[in-house]
Amino acid sequence: MGGPRWRRGLLWAALAATLGSAVLAPSEELKRPQPEAARPLDSTADPASRTNARTAADSRRTADSRAADSRAADSRAADSRAADSRAADSRAADSRGAADLRAAVDSRAAVVRLERVERRLEAGPVVDLFEARLPPPPPPAAPVKPTAPPLPFRYMGSVGEGREQKIYLVQGETMHEAMLGMSFAPNYRLDAVQPDELTITYLPLSIQQKLVTGGTR
Repeated sequence: MGGPRWRRGLLWAALAATLGSAVLAPSEELKRPQPEAARPLDSTADPASRTNARTAADSRRTADSRAADSRAADSRAADSRAADSRAADSRAADSRGAADLRAAVDSRAAVVRLERVERRLEAGPVVDLFEARLPPPPPPAAPVKPTAPPLPFRYMGSVGEGREQKIYLVQGETMHEAMLGMSFAPNYRLDAVQPDELTITYLPLSIQQKLVTGGTR
């Protein structure tokens, strides 16, 4: 009889321990701290916490909006650069076309001028029938030979003989004394004494002139 009772007591003790563990497990689970992300928002939470949460959410929305604006600006800038590149290519093509057109026009004009010159050469010189027939120009005049001015002296007389002979000449109110081979007055020189004339040289032009005396004695 003692054996079965002992077994039943042991079974009841095991059952009681199992039930106790089942009852205590939920309490221990509730006592564990829950993660921040898993905790539900409590309507009775601190106002400062709620404000911080809203501020963080607003900051994320602002950052997302700025990122979207930046992407849109980059897209617009890329489109603008592409449009500018296409416009530059178009202008370059227009410039090359204009240059080719000018070159073709210049080449054609050069060909036309060359053809005109060839026709003129083949036709020979052009004679103007209405060209005025002018007489040939006269030959250039011979250069005028310089001459000495007329002698401004009057013969007054002489003293002595030979190379010692002195000849007296008057120029206005001035009396000059001249000897053979000597200059006087001061651009004149007495070169020869003849019975009826004197040979006087005008020194600036080396021109000899005759002064009639009517006799030196």
